Amino acid sequence: MKTRNRFVATAVLLAATLVHQPAGAVEVFDYCLDHPQQCAISVHHLTEGWERHYNADRLQVTASTFKVLTLIVYAQAVVDGRLDPDRLVPKEEWARFWIGGDGGALARSWEGLESPDRVTVDQMMRKMIEESDNASPDWLLNELGRKYFEQVLGRYVAGYHDVPESIAATFMTWGVNSEEPDVTVRVLGDYSGIDALGFKKEVRSLFGRLRSPDFAGDTRRTSCAVPPWESEDPACQPTVRTTAAQARRVIGDYFVQSNARTYTRLLAGILERTLLPPAVQEIVERHLEWQLEIPDAAAVLSRVGTKGGDLRPQNICNYVAYGEVRATGERAVASVFLHDVPVALDCAEDVRPFELLEAILFEDGFKEELMSRLPEEGPRPDLIARLTGLKRKSKRNGDQLKGKLQVRNIGPVDAEGPFEVRLVASDDARVGRSDDTLETWVIPFLASDGRRTLRIKLKGLDSQEGRFLFVRVDPKKEVNESNEDNNRPWEVLR
Repeated sequence: MKTRNRFVATAVLLAATLVHQPAGAVEVFDYCLDHPQQCAISVHHLTEGWERHYNADRLQVTASTFKVLTLIVYAQAVVDGRLDPDRLVPKEEWARFWIGGDGGALARSWEGLESPDRVTVDQMMRKMIEESDNASPDWLLNELGRKYFEQVLGRYVAGYHDVPESIAATFMTWGVNSEEPDVTVRVLGDYSGIDALGFKKEVRSLFGRLRSPDFAGDTRRTSCAVPPWESEDPACQPTVRTTAAQARRVIGDYFVQSNARTYTRLLAGILERTLLPPAVQEIVERHLEWQLEIPDAAAVLSRVGTKGGDLRPQNICNYVAYGEVRATGERAVASVFLHDVPVALDCAEDVRPFELLEAILFEDGFKEELMSRLPEEGPRPDLIARLTGLKRKSKRNGDQLKGKLQVRNIGPVDAEGPFEVRLVASDDARVGRSDDTLETWVIPFLASDGRRTLRIKLKGLDSQEGRFLFVRVDPKKEVNESNEDNNRPWEVLR
């Protein structure tokens, strides 16, 4: 499994001529229309003032595209004086949480800096974007803390995006675990995905343990991962037991999620320079638009910011980008999220989502085709729920469960209620008539981008041990949502 960045090829950028044929863009467009359950697209042509959205509010695994958010947090931390961009970090500290699985990104990053013993924080952030290095975002998350990430992203990100979790710790729940080789089987049985509070708690606990060099080293040895400045052990044998089928399942549901509309909003704000304070914008722009340092790219585009990401086996293939054409000033943003891509297809050769923005900017014929063929989606609400806290205490009169539940409307339209939210105990991971409703709330109305916090207080849960705890949002389907698939997160009650 690995994450990689897909960036605009200069040869394609130079093809802003009449002979340019955006075959890759047409292929990805055709693929999306033929496989609507596997694709989401969000396009905003700022110059011409039109938008097109296709499954744009459905939650998708981000892969490495989330590093755009990490870059914003870094820039804010520099402006706030919490980080010195010129601070020198030993290479071993840079890779403190790294456990491999990055497709060689750390090696390319380090070697591209001429193999130094120390790197600056700013260099690390550049390689996080340019090479999609996985070591840098985990280092930054540890350095600044999750609460700071929450504060910064809450300030700037409209729509929905999970607060980034540790990449290394997430990979550990996918089988790279020296203490629990069959961890993936348990995770798949205990949690519905990244939406389960218990899963996030496990990831955060593992991230804390990875601060120990011994534990991090043992974890690397499960997959024979070696930092590029160390020699490989020819006798090392990988002990990861996750099957390809299990890997595809966890990759599809157990990684940070967002949606295409959120990314298009975010990148449009960066392109228009209306989202971030000028000092933060300058840092973000300098790194996100690194391709303008390539003369051929700068000859064609006056602005270009991109971030791709994929997760293997070939399951996730994403690309988010904005651009401004130097000759005409034409500006556009595009976000493409593909999941459950067949193993036989390659993101670079067969699907190529990174060519979509180029075709929109440079090909009038493709723009017309996109606007005419892409189904018009009427905006609708989209409800999701997340347990944000859950504590169980043993009392003389039985166990008590206290916690909080947050319901959100991540769609672009208000949710006209009333609609129910239920906490349900089930004997399996499927909702059925024999399930027990533990608590019910009624929400009369939830605005677009609105949220409502509900409090949980239950007694006598001894008999529920080992059962599946469901959160059911709008079980009667009284709200006409854009997507019903994310209304039932669950986890096993331990």
